[in-house]
Amino acid sequence: MKTNLTKTQAKQCCSTNDLRPALRGLFYEPSKKTLTATNGHLLISYEVLPSDDDQSGIIPPSAFKTKKSESCQYETNGKVTRTNENSSANFEFIDERFPDYESVIPGHPENSHTFGIDLNLLKKLCDAVPQDESNKRVIEITLDLDSNLSPIVFRSHKNEQVFSGLIMPMRLVD
Repeated sequence: MKTNLTKTQAKQCCSTNDLRPALRGLFYEPSKKTLTATNGHLLISYEVLPSDDDQSGIIPPSAFKTKKSESCQYETNGKVTRTNENSSANFEFIDERFPDYESVIPGHPENSHTFGIDLNLLKKLCDAVPQDESNKRVIEITLDLDSNLSPIVFRSHKNEQVFSGLIMPMRLVD
C-alpha cells in the first residue's frame, strides 16, 4: 500500500477509548482502496494505492510514518510492515471487527449541493468561539440547500451569550 498519511494524521479520528479497541486503528480495505478511521463521532476515509497481495485489517496509527517528507511502503500480509529507505518495522493488526461504517453514511439526495469550506478558516472560527462549560467548542451549522452558494450560518452558545456568523462557501461543482 502507498499512502502519504502520517502517524499524527492517522491518530486524529481514531478512538483513544480502551473499551472500543476496533476504533483505535484505521480499517484498511485494499479492494476499496481505502483506509477508514472513526472515533464514533467523526469518520474519515483516505484513498490509498494498494499492493497486489495486501490483506484487509485494522492498522494501528503507530504503523504510519512520523515525517511528511519520509517515503514509505506498507505491506499487509498477516501483519503490517512499514519499509523506508533505511529500515523496516513490523506492527500487528488490531484483532477486532471494525463496525459497519457504511451503514451510517447518508446517500446523496437529488437536491443536494456540494460546497467547499477552507479548513484554515474553519479552524480560526473554532478558535474564536469560546469553550462551553465542558471545555468544548461547539457550533451549530445551518445550510440552505435550495441555494447553490448560500453562506453557511453558524451559532454557538456559552451561558446566556450567543455567537453567530457566516462562512462563505466555495462552489466545487455545478
